Amino acid sequence: AAWMELIKTEGWRGNYPDALDELEQYRQRFGEDRPYHEQQARALAWQGKTMPAIEIVNQLLAETPEDVDALSTRAIALQGGNRSREALADLETIRKIRPDAKETADLSRYLLTPQRSSVTAAIDYNKDSDEVRILRTRLEGEYVLDPETRLQAGVERLGLSAHTESGLENRDGSANADYRNLWVGASHRFSSMLAADARVGLGNADADGRVRI
Repeated sequence: AAWMELIKTEGWRGNYPDALDELEQYRQRFGEDRPYHEQQARALAWQGKTMPAIEIVNQLLAETPEDVDALSTRAIALQGGNRSREALADLETIRKIRPDAKETADLSRYLLTPQRSSVTAAIDYNKDSDEVRILRTRLEGEYVLDPETRLQAGVERLGLSAHTESGLENRDGSANADYRNLWVGASHRFSSMLAADARVGLGNADADGRVRI
């Protein structure tokens, strides 16, 4: 039991390679019992080795279909394997069995955060070695229709300015230029192995007093 607790601790720390090494030593001494398979599946799931993790957990759940730890491991593996809808189905089962547990709340945050629509804004300012000042502003949004389908849109502005008589001015002598870009897009996942993205946009540049599209 103490050895298995050490393995769990390595997993909680995110040290999954060492956890798997400890598991191999455990297996050589105690055999492939249920605790061994439980921790093996969890370490594989967090490492992104989703298929072997799911295969192991499915065998465990065949014996105990309401094992919350096994269901949680499978949900993590399904999420990592681009099978979000199935992961959310496991989460609903876990919520029915153990609705008030901290582990359930933690798993909910992990699985549901990527399913939330979002808006992000960013501002970046810097100056290069030629004393050209660069200001970039960006606003992007994503609307989640369902676990497989998302709509996106964004607008970006890039402003450039140089010192007068720096040799970097526009042809009319002005020292500023602006580039603006607006785009919309959509993405859809057809399966765990196949997804498609599409994006269209419109941009224009404003320099030397004229606008180009």
